[in-house]
Amino acid sequence: MERNANLRLALLLALVVGCASHQSPEPPRKAVYADPNGIVAGTAGKATMYDLESAAVELMEQMRSSPRFSEEYAAATNALQHESPPRRRPMIVVAFLENRTTQRVQGRLDAVRDTISAALYNSGVFDVKDDEATSKILGRIVRGVDGGMENGTLLQTVGERDAPDFMLTGELRHFEDFGGVHTYRLALAIHSFKTGKMIWQGIQTRVKL
Repeated sequence: MERNANLRLALLLALVVGCASHQSPEPPRKAVYADPNGIVAGTAGKATMYDLESAAVELMEQMRSSPRFSEEYAAATNALQHESPPRRRPMIVVAFLENRTTQRVQGRLDAVRDTISAALYNSGVFDVKDDEATSKILGRIVRGVDGGMENGTLLQTVGERDAPDFMLTGELRHFEDFGGVHTYRLALAIHSFKTGKMIWQGIQTRVKL
């Protein structure tokens, strides 16, 4: 059954990557940040847009200062010079962030994903492939690798074709203690399609009463 699942994913990848080869990366939508002083009714104990966006921005700053990421990024940038035609910057795709809470916050997470995509593009570090189908399919493969499935070969196969060099994935979790204190944990990770491995992971928490 696992072999059939991998085959289906491989076929989906072939379709998505094949279509992607005829498209140029487009800049994502402009980020619109939430007002940190805004008062929203009914948000007691809940993560606000500002909570999630500020956590994501801090995580991206951590990513750029990570020695492991810097090493992988430098290698990817150097490899681009040998392509024909050469590319200036590595390409990244931002997967849809997973809601691992019991709350209805997927809409907020989708908005945070747009913020991340725009920030990465505006940083001048990446070209961002803002493609919904690609994000969903590649996200399934990456989560399979994290879950122990042997899909590393599929990731490397994608990396050898006209596809992103890196992928950012993320998830939000929520914990509540007996005192009514709510802790939200946003985790982001960067995966390399060249090696099929995760090269960076960071976590930010926000505590709400």
